Order: sequence, then C-alpha cells, then structure tokens
Amino acid sequence: VIDFLVTDANDIPGDFKAPLPSGRSRVHTLTMGSNQFMMPGLIDTHVHAPQYVFAGVGRIPLIEWLEQYAFPTEKQFADVRYAESHYEAVVNRLLGMGTTTASYFGTIHYDSTIVLADTVRRAGQRGLIGKVNMDVNSPDGLVEETQQSMDETELFVKHLQKQDAAHGGTG
Repeated sequence: VIDFLVTDANDIPGDFKAPLPSGRSRVHTLTMGSNQFMMPGLIDTHVHAPQYVFAGVGRIPLIEWLEQYAFPTEKQFADVRYAESHYEAVVNRLLGMGTTTASYFGTIHYDSTIVLADTVRRAGQRGLIGKVNMDVNSPDGLVEETQQSMDETELFVKHLQKQDAAHGGTG
C-alpha cells in the first residue's frame, strides 16, 4: 500500500515529518534511481482459468464453442495433475503481463480449484478465486448434484479462510 509518494526529495523541507497512517508504526521508504519508475499492477476482473488452455481458438457461435472447446477441456480439470500444470501457466502468464490482481473462475472440481487458489498464493498474486457451480444445462461430466455443489463450495470457502488466516490475512 502506498500512502503517499514524493516525486522529488528536494521538495521536502528538512524538518518535514509526515503523520503515520492509521495502524502503522513505521513507514518503509524506497529510493528509486533516475532510470527507474513506478507502475501500478493491472487488475483482471474476469479470468476463466481453465479456458487459458485454448485462448483465442474458434470463431464459431457460443454454444458450438462451448461444446467443442470449453466443456471437453474443463472435464480434464478433474485430474489434479492436469490442473497443476495449466493453472501455473495461466497465473505466470498474467503476472508476466503485469496483472497483480485477478478474479479467477475455476471449474466444478473442488480439488483442482484448490490447486488454482494455492498456485495464485504461491506466485504472490492477489486473487479472488471461485469454484464454479453447474447443476443444470451442462454436459455429462460437468454436472454436479446441487447439494454436493453447495457443500464443496462451503468447504472451498473455509479452506481459503484458513489459508488466509495462516498467511496473515483477514479470512
């Protein structure tokens, strides 16, 4: 969190003392060289993480695209090892492009969506991660029983809250 930014230290009077922001006992100072600059991180508010596998593919009507690309690929995320390699790729790609915060959609698969959340945390990216819930109008292999979906979503939220607390977050 940047509480204030000084662009030229010569503009600060020698006796200047900035008040500390509420709840802070000290201020970290960063001095940058003349060839450095500060840039805010980008925020992506809508990332279908499993669809990264086939990004940019298929210029066909939506239902055909879902049936041909999205649904078959998302079924593969039932395999946690598949999820590990692909979720790491999408998180690293977004970070490499300057996206420091992202809102991710996983799949209906609880374990693989935990993998997505853990991958985001390990990479140091801020993430809002959701487990997808599909109990109607989906193909075989991507339909959940409503109660199972609700139970796994509750477990998912509790897992994230526990992880947050363990890493100093607010839960």
